This record gives sequence, C-alpha cells and structure tokens, in this order.
Amino acid sequence: MNKISSFSSLFKSDREVVRQILAETAIRVAHSKEEGVPFSSAVFVVESLEHLLKTVNGSNPISIGEGDADLKTVRVALKNSIPLGEGRQWAVYFVLNENHLEYGIFCTQRSTLKKTSFELLRQLDETSGAIVGITRLGSASLEVRGGGSCEYFDFSGVSDFHHNPQDVIKAFASSITQDVPLKIRPQCKTFYSRIIVEILDSGNGSLIVILKKGEQLPEILSDGIWLKNPLKINSFIKNYEETHSEKDSLALIDHGSLIRMMAAMDGVVVFGSDGSLYAYNCFIRAPLVGSPLKSVIGGARRRAFKILCKHLEQDLLAVFYHSQDGAAECRVRTIE
Repeated sequence: MNKISSFSSLFKSDREVVRQILAETAIRVAHSKEEGVPFSSAVFVVESLEHLLKTVNGSNPISIGEGDADLKTVRVALKNSIPLGEGRQWAVYFVLNENHLEYGIFCTQRSTLKKTSFELLRQLDETSGAIVGITRLGSASLEVRGGGSCEYFDFSGVSDFHHNPQDVIKAFASSITQDVPLKIRPQCKTFYSRIIVEILDSGNGSLIVILKKGEQLPEILSDGIWLKNPLKINSFIKNYEETHSEKDSLALIDHGSLIRMMAAMDGVVVFGSDGSLYAYNCFIRAPLVGSPLKSVIGGARRRAFKILCKHLEQDLLAVFYHSQDGAAECRVRTIE
C-alpha cells in the first residue's frame, strides 16, 4: 500500500495521518464482505462535502458519525457504512479536516445514460482538489484515484489471466457501440459501461461475444436461444433522449437488469456492434471442441473463450470473459 502515500499530498492535514486513513480504507474496501459475499462499494475521502457532491453529481448526503481522525474512527465508520454502499446507489464519504473526521453516505449519479460518480472522478486532473476515491472494481481489483492519478491493486491471485478492469470496460463499451449512431453513441457507451461494471462486481462467470455489423452468425454458436426480434437497446436510448419520460427511463433500467441476468446464465450472450441483443444461453458445438461444452463454467468457460477468440479474424468483433474468481478480459478484432 506504499503507492497510496502519493495521494496524501492532496490534503492539508498531516500527511502521515492521511496516508494511514487512505491505506486502512483501501484494505477494508478490498476485503469487505457479508457472509462471504464481497461488497461492491465506493468511499470518497475529501476535505469538503459540498465540493465532492458538486464534482461527482452526488446528492442527499446523510451524516452518520464523526470522531478523531484516526484508525479507530475509520474502522467504526467503514463497519457502519460500507454495507450501505452495496450496489453503488449510495457511496461513503469521509470529510477530513486536520484531526477531525466526519463520515456518512450520499446518493450517487444513477441515471443509466450518465456517467457514474466514480467515472466523473476519473475525468478529473490535478486541479480537482482534495478528492480521493477508493472502490472495488470487479470482485478482484481495487482502484484508488485522485488528483488525476490512479493506482490499481489486483488481489485475484490469477497471475496469468487478469487485465486492467478499466481497459476491459472501455474495450467492451467501444466494441458494442461501434455501429451505434453518433448522436446517441456516448449514452449507449455509458449504458453498457455500467452493465459491465455490475457484471464484474458479480460473483458469476460470463461470456459475451459481439458480432461485427454485416457478419453472419457463427456456426459454432447456433445452439442457443435466439430472439425472434433482436432487442434494439439503442432505440430505447433514442426514445429516452427525445422524451426523458419515466416510461423510457424504466425501460432502460428493466432491459439493463435483463442483460445482467442473461450474462449470469451458462452459455454465451450474443450482441451486435450496434448494441442490439441477439441471443443468450448459446453453447459451442461439441464437434469443434472434442467434448460437449453444455456446462460453460470454470475451466470450460476459459476454453470456450479461447475458441471464440479464434473467430475474431472471421465473424466476431469482440469477446468478453469474466471468471468466478474475478479474472476478466475483452479481446477485440485487430484486422478489418
């Protein structure tokens, strides 16, 4: 955790005190869980709550407690507040001023088409002031960010198959929106970025492929549940951008939830590069692998991923993989 020391320079308080608070918070966030299930929460350490809320589009702050700026207060604060941040609808804040620490929670930016509070933090530079965000990104990575700098910590234990989660998210979101109309492409990227973050947060393994526009269905994935009419997510986004109605907003929330449930099932989910959903619960045909892959879990999911990646030079634009132990990767076609 020595890498965290650099973030202490953003604060006016004693640097050693800040370093200890940041390090303890990072450790607690990385290992927070309830009955063996990890929490997906975010903690923001700041000097001004008002500045934080304005910067990350937060709202409805609720003060929970306060105390001396020491490890005892931090441990009590995290024990009382981290469970409330599960699901990322709420986030934890620490307001640090000299030897005093106030803590509580605030509501994050929840619109499915707007950047999350933590994503807004990622866009800030060294002039942003004393704001440091700490979050579990996926089930096996920790992100610490502030003042335009960032550090990632991997505690998956998977040395040969783990990638920077931010790179995975960006690669997936860019691929699945490659052929979305330019006018709504940023909103569609945000929509799918949020979905992938929640898939990474889950304890479920997933396999997702993205078909390049105009390509034919891969024969190896014909064994699955193909929708009679592709689910055109970009049409829901277009409708919402035109009306901003509650009906269209709920439609996006509902379909986002549906996609996450499909991704949690066995098999492969198939999308197009225009953001449309084509199929789910697809399995690689047995003759191509020597034995049935009807149970695409564990090592079988990884083998399926490698087989699908060979089709990146043929009919697939991208292949996304997420294992139950937290490893994640998104490979993208490199030739056209």
